[in-house]
Amino acid sequence: MYGLATSNGMKKQNLKKEVTLEHLATMVAKGFESNAEEVADIKHDLSEMKYKIAELTVRVNKLGLRVDDIYDIVVQFEESDILDLQNRIKTLERTVRAVVKQI
Repeated sequence: MYGLATSNGMKKQNLKKEVTLEHLATMVAKGFESNAEEVADIKHDLSEMKYKIAELTVRVNKLGLRVDDIYDIVVQFEESDILDLQNRIKTLERTVRAVVKQI
């Protein structure tokens, strides 16, 4: 009878251990599933961020080209305006000299 009690007691302990190990295994599995979902979400978010960064890069490059074009136009206007103003000043100077000679 002593051996039977030990045997029954061992079975109960083993049963508790099995249940505990099964429970632990289930918890670990759920943890891995949860982590896998979080990693998938992070990968998705990262993919979206990469796409948005690529879009922004394209837009910034286009803006850079526009700024370069505007700069070139401004330089052309400045150069032509400066030349025009120089010519107008020369004309005014000649006119003033001619008027001064007449006085």
